[in-house]
Amino acid sequence: MLNYMKEIIDGIRNNDNIKFNKSIADRLEYLIDVTDEDIELGQYPLAQQSLESFVEFITNNSVPIYPGLALTPIGNIYAKWKIKQNQFISIEFTNNEKVKYVGFKLNNEGGVSRASGEIKFKEIPRYINHYVSPKVFHNLISDVVINDKRTEVNN
Repeated sequence: MLNYMKEIIDGIRNNDNIKFNKSIADRLEYLIDVTDEDIELGQYPLAQQSLESFVEFITNNSVPIYPGLALTPIGNIYAKWKIKQNQFISIEFTNNEKVKYVGFKLNNEGGVSRASGEIKFKEIPRYINHYVSPKVFHNLISDVVINDKRTEVNN
C-alpha cells in the first residue's frame, strides 16, 4: 500500500468524528490487501481520488448506518447503505467530480422505485434524501436543510 493511502486510512481510523471509523479503515485495508496480490508491480487497486472523495463524504456527513464497502475493477470505492428491506442507496466514488448512484425505495403502492445515474459529488445528500424517510434522513445527513419540500446542500 502506498504511504499516502496508508496515511489517509490511518486518518479515518483516528478520526472519532467518523462513524464506524475503525471498521471502515480495517475494511479498506483488507480490500487493498486482497487485491494487491493480483496487481502488477507499481499499480494499486484503490484509486486515490475515489478514496479522497469517500473520506470527504464520510467526514462531512454523519451517517449512522455502517456501509458495505467494495472496490470496483478499476479501483473505485463502492459503498452501500442499507436502510431496510428493499430500501438502500449505493454510491460509487469515481475518479472525477461525479459519483454513480443506485437507489431503491419502497413506494406508496407497495412496490419498489428504482433510480440510478451519475451526479455531482456535492449533490449526494439531495439524492439520499429521496431514498430515506425524512426522520431517518435527518439523522443520516446533517448538512442538508429541508425547506418547502426542497433540499439544498449547505456549502
